[in-house]
Amino acid sequence: MSDLSDLSDLSDLSDPARTLRVDLPSLAVVDATGADAAAFLQAQLCNDLAGAGAGRACLAGYCNPKGRLLALMLVSTLPDGALRLIVPRELVEGLLQRLRMFVLRSDVTFTPRETLRCRGMLVPEAISGQRLAHGVPELPATPPGAMLEVLGGESGAAGAQICRWHDAYAPEHRRRYLVVSELGSAAGDSGDAGEGGEGTELVGEGAGEILWRLGDISAGIPRIVQATREAFVPQMVNLQLVDGLSFRKGCYPGQEIVARMQYLGKLKRHMRRFRTRSEAGSAIAPGSVLVGADDAEAGTVVDAATGPDGTELLAVVRIAADLAGLRAGDAVLEPLPLPYALSTDEAEGAESASVADGGASA
Repeated sequence: MSDLSDLSDLSDLSDPARTLRVDLPSLAVVDATGADAAAFLQAQLCNDLAGAGAGRACLAGYCNPKGRLLALMLVSTLPDGALRLIVPRELVEGLLQRLRMFVLRSDVTFTPRETLRCRGMLVPEAISGQRLAHGVPELPATPPGAMLEVLGGESGAAGAQICRWHDAYAPEHRRRYLVVSELGSAAGDSGDAGEGGEGTELVGEGAGEILWRLGDISAGIPRIVQATREAFVPQMVNLQLVDGLSFRKGCYPGQEIVARMQYLGKLKRHMRRFRTRSEAGSAIAPGSVLVGADDAEAGTVVDAATGPDGTELLAVVRIAADLAGLRAGDAVLEPLPLPYALSTDEAEGAESASVADGGASA
């Protein structure tokens, strides 16, 4: 796990006047350009990019033919029609290599944008709609996914994108914004969080990443990394509950398995949130196995982050599993709520027919 000394030293996170900024070097930016870029990605990803609408961004997964997630990314459309992908940096090389295999004669080019960086802003509700310094206008106040394009500013701000992200519920309840800007630009670097605010604080790099991940975990937003690549079907990580999966769009790799699970099968595993205060929790990482009281395998960790109050994690577990006594290694897990409702059978109204091959019913 990352060094959390900076996070442990943060005081009074609940100060209503404080906006926190975090660097997110684990995220990379890739632009898809060309006349066929939108159509190509629409046919490759599991969400409906065309239906997202202007000024919106959406989560979208890229699956293998068996419906297992190879990557999960945030996709937005730029003013010039190009598509921007925000992807875990460790997956970029493999993702682009696979996507380029299917380009063939399509007019689409994928370009990693090394001069762009991602930052997160954690903003108290009281100032979330106010203006920032350096010409950045009011932050988007609409539900997660709303995008704001900042192409310049009254104080010379460089171009940037600001995405209204899912609220964090831990360590404190705050609105969150993902900012993509040029290295060294003023956008997203304001020291003035808004009128009446006492400014922003830049959290140390390692602690900032952990703070952002704790927010994602509390919001029930999954993260796919190398250790969990090809481990989960989209419904297992609740993508259908966070607007990351469409059942009405056209075909994409793995679509048949995903659709059959939804309409003909029965989902046997879904993602839940847990916490442990055990010191052993710091060893929990994506891909770690959960076991039940009977020592039988019961699930797989999607993401985990350790903060001042212990380790929080998201894990895909058997729906029928007894949550009492679940543990990861020597750490006993305490179930925590998610901000959206889980059903005991996500494939509501499904027939009792099993899902054939592909491992999607696991």
